[in-house]
Amino acid sequence: MPSKISKKNNNKKGKKSKKYSRKTNKKYNNRKSRKLQRGGSNIPSNEQEIITPSQFAYTLSKANSGLADAQFSIGFFYLIGRGTEKNEEEGLRYLKMASDQGDINATLLLGKQYYNKRNYSEAFKFIEQPADDGNAEAQYVIGMMYKEGQLGNENEEEGLKYLKLAADQGYTKAQMYLGDYYYEIKNYIESFKLYKKAADNDNTEAQFNIGNMYLNGEGTNENYKEAFPYFKKAADKEHPDSQFIIGMMYYKGDGTAQNEVEALKYLEKAAIKGISHAQYEVGYIYHLKKNYVKSFKYLNLVINNESKLDPTTEGNAYNILGNMCYYGRGTPQSFSEAFKYYTNARLKGNLDAECNLGMMYYDGKGTKKDISKALDHLKSAASKGHKLSQENINSIYFNGMFSDDKEINREEAFKYIEIIANKNNNFFEKFLLGMMYHKGYGVSQDKNKGLDYLNTASKGGNEKATYFLDSLAKKNTNQKPNNTFDNIKKAADNGDIISQYNVATMYYQGNGTLINKEEALKYFKKAADKGDSDAQFELGMMYYQAIGTPINKEEALKYFKMAAEQGNVLSQSSIGVIYTNEKKDKDRVNITPEEAFKYTKMAVEQGNVEAQGILGFMYIDGDGVEKNINEGVKYLQIAANEGDKEAKKYLKEIANTKNAKPVVQSVKPVTPSNAKQAPAKQAPAQPGKVRWVKNLLTGKMEKVINYPPTSIA
Repeated sequence: MPSKISKKNNNKKGKKSKKYSRKTNKKYNNRKSRKLQRGGSNIPSNEQEIITPSQFAYTLSKANSGLADAQFSIGFFYLIGRGTEKNEEEGLRYLKMASDQGDINATLLLGKQYYNKRNYSEAFKFIEQPADDGNAEAQYVIGMMYKEGQLGNENEEEGLKYLKLAADQGYTKAQMYLGDYYYEIKNYIESFKLYKKAADNDNTEAQFNIGNMYLNGEGTNENYKEAFPYFKKAADKEHPDSQFIIGMMYYKGDGTAQNEVEALKYLEKAAIKGISHAQYEVGYIYHLKKNYVKSFKYLNLVINNESKLDPTTEGNAYNILGNMCYYGRGTPQSFSEAFKYYTNARLKGNLDAECNLGMMYYDGKGTKKDISKALDHLKSAASKGHKLSQENINSIYFNGMFSDDKEINREEAFKYIEIIANKNNNFFEKFLLGMMYHKGYGVSQDKNKGLDYLNTASKGGNEKATYFLDSLAKKNTNQKPNNTFDNIKKAADNGDIISQYNVATMYYQGNGTLINKEEALKYFKKAADKGDSDAQFELGMMYYQAIGTPINKEEALKYFKMAAEQGNVLSQSSIGVIYTNEKKDKDRVNITPEEAFKYTKMAVEQGNVEAQGILGFMYIDGDGVEKNINEGVKYLQIAANEGDKEAKKYLKEIANTKNAKPVVQSVKPVTPSNAKQAPAKQAPAQPGKVRWVKNLLTGKMEKVINYPPTSIA
């Protein structure tokens, strides 16, 4: 039974995201009461300056002789232990001596010392007079004491008065405190004015806050261009949150030109500093760039970060990590590890992960096979609107109908499909319900009711229903053949690209019409020339194998490349296969080793098993890439685990002898007759699009609309 693993890694499109702004990131609301620190104009010269014992003794003699400056310096030296042992009592004694002589620095330092000791009444005695005399720092401290109620009852009016006096003199700490105060009471205009003054005085936190207010239009008009330089200044001073935001602005092109290099530079700086949002974004970007090693590293930082993200983002991180373990990207392939990551993602509400868990239970990968648990997970996700889960449920029930799988409860299957088929306008589900009635699968047989659903499905474009009805018509002369082919051909002749692809398939298989390879080629070419990658692949195969046309390898390669560049995994794989088979032939198709390696690697990155074996031998032979035995063996082991005989043979040889020669893999291009062995393309099928699957009614390979899900996507 083919299974389909969801590879979605969060939808990054749509309305411009502001998730890096203060509105959605409360962790950036860094608005706490600011503890007073010793520092500023009242600290003598350089705190790191070394004072020798002789210098200390000289200054002490001057202090004892009554010199106020020396008394202040000695008091300070005693407090911090410079040139002498720390002695707080002596420090305070000399500072009082200097203060008594009117030394403002000593008075302020005394006040701050008592403030930090939480002796607020004593602190007030020393700071009140300098504040009333206009000293901005003293005004700030007095304002804090009144505002925070440190002198008894809170006196907000008096506190704000002193803080405004300090802020008006350009004292940055007062500007920041008031900016926080006005922001919290939602007076954004006043908050903006105060932050801007502090920001223009080069205060890093203020620059970050102003940037956020420009982003969110708080106290000013929303303006990304104005926000950018403020964030940039703060980021260049190693402010982690600003580095994250400036990185996102570069990445999205918000307020500046898009620049992925600069974006990653700043985002990685923030990620290294522990900003979990940055870690996620870096991991996601590297995943898009297919640098899976770095992606795996950063996404693991996210899930191990104590500063947790929202459940949706964390769930996405876990799911992407699960995908990388499943495919062996950036980490050794491990289904058991993938299962663990998917489990954690599911607990965060990630529906892709729940779908993936369901299919791992179904396939018995990373856990014991359990169809009941598989269906429980898939139904849970499907009930929340996860379409891929519903497709996989349909696939399981469809295959169970023909395989007589005893693990599937037929009555339960019928009840479920009946509800879904009558609820959704999905014609495969109506076909499936019709077949259940017709065969008596999980319900009393009712062929007439079955035919009603089958006819509805056929009219809706379900080719399986059409084929089954046509088969019945041939056995029953009283029933007229279905006319779906004529309708599809009419739409194709009117230029509908999907109909062109479908009618080509019907000509190829003789489904609803006689087999006509030349007509199949004609309609595949129409769809291919309009850019349909599936048609480009089929057309390439027909040119390469001389089906409905003389052999034309150059045309085949042209269409394979067109499809491969659009992400068509079968075309990517086929280019590598053709190169491997023909590289020693004189009339080989014109593919360079580098091209073959490029497209084969693209197929491998989409999970194509056949391509992994070819890529392994390319690394071992140095074919289109620098020779790397270890890398080659890694891919061969993955291919061998999936049943690749040549990979198994080579690995067995190197296990028995150190001098084993690489085996050149002999493989055949993927054709409609063996297409079941190739993984599905990554891009979701378009509505009404068909693909190759084995028809369990006839045993032949044929196309069906969007169904069933093929191997891991």
